[in-house]
Amino acid sequence: MPKRTEHRRDPSDVEITRFELMRIFDGDEEWLHTLEHNFFCGDCHVPNRRLINYRVMVTPLNDIALQGTCSGCNTIAARYVETGEDPEKVKRIQAVLRERKKG
Repeated sequence: MPKRTEHRRDPSDVEITRFELMRIFDGDEEWLHTLEHNFFCGDCHVPNRRLINYRVMVTPLNDIALQGTCSGCNTIAARYVETGEDPEKVKRIQAVLRERKKG
C-alpha cells in the first residue's frame, strides 16, 4: 500500500489559526508545546521531533486536529485532541467559530 502524502480532509472541519487555538487553550503556550512534541508518526522514532507546518482543524465534535509534518522524517503526521469532552473548551471553540462567521 503506498504511503499517503496528504492529510485526509473532512469538509465539515473548520480550519482556525494558531492565534485562535491559543484562545481555546487560554493562552497556555506550554500545552501547545506539548501537543507539538507529542504526536503520532508511524515512520520514525527520532528524539526531539516536532509537528511542523501544521494546520489547526476543528471537527464537528469540537475536537482539535493538528495536521502537519514530522520534523524527524518529513512525512505527514497528526495530533488529535479531544477538546469536545471539556465544556469550557467547547465554549471557547464555539466563540471562535461564531466570530469567524461574523467576519
